[in-house]
Amino acid sequence: MKLNISKYAKEILKIDTIGFTDSLIPSEDIENYRNYLQAGNYEDMLWLETRQQIRENPKLLLDGVKTVIVVGANYYHNTSKKDYDISIYANQQQDYHIWLYEKVKLLSEFISNTYSSNNRYFVDSAPILEKVFAKKTSIGWQGKHTCIVSREFGSWLFLGVILTDLQIEPDIPHKNMCGTCTKCIDSCPTQALTPYKLETKKCISYLTIENKNDIDESLHKDLGDKIFGCDICLKACPFNKWQSDTLHIEAQENEKFPKSIDDFKNLKQEEFKKIFKNTPLQRTGYAKLQNNLDIAVKNKKMVDYNLN
Repeated sequence: MKLNISKYAKEILKIDTIGFTDSLIPSEDIENYRNYLQAGNYEDMLWLETRQQIRENPKLLLDGVKTVIVVGANYYHNTSKKDYDISIYANQQQDYHIWLYEKVKLLSEFISNTYSSNNRYFVDSAPILEKVFAKKTSIGWQGKHTCIVSREFGSWLFLGVILTDLQIEPDIPHKNMCGTCTKCIDSCPTQALTPYKLETKKCISYLTIENKNDIDESLHKDLGDKIFGCDICLKACPFNKWQSDTLHIEAQENEKFPKSIDDFKNLKQEEFKKIFKNTPLQRTGYAKLQNNLDIAVKNKKMVDYNLN
């Protein structure tokens, strides 16, 4: 059964990696989650505090769940050089919530049709601790930058989850291979990272995507040319030496994006909606991106000034 599901996922659906584990959440991870909430470190991402009981117990999502299947899709691609920076995950043809969700849906349907199972499937669409389950599988381990790291794909995996009432043999969890390395932590310009913990209010990805307030001026310089997201800590990971360009067409570079920061800044709202439809930038919106661009333009002028 396990081999058959894996074969269908990889050969038919072209899912890059797949893992299996039981539905139990280790007490250590529940404690970490509760401490995170108690510290209020999620800023205005209030959905992280909602439905806490469900996050701690996947049986509340699917009664009778026995196995959690985690799939990973490689999204890395080389991006053409511009004078502004967008996170690799966002610079793609289509938002992964759309295309990966469809693959996970098809895999879930294959499992239920083949084995008469009850399933539920998610791609960042339910209160479930995806990374906790991912690190219990053979897919990879949770790095000190808090993201999943793979020997095969580095730090560049989108995750999808299927809950099923089938009893499937769990993987042997991948060994944590971070060791004494702190390159991801040392690379962060805002010192947002400590081992396996992220201080949200300092994270450039949070500041340029989810943050609803004005970005503290003391952090403007650290943002550099970043206008949506940040890959600095991900790129610092030594395991990225095995990275390879994604084979998913939907995750490849979007050539419709503006060629320069000036082109981006001069976009009208209707042009913005057309260019960024069905991409992650659509959700953040025109006004937020314009504010981020203002900071990037200011930083660019400072760099140009210092060079002259």
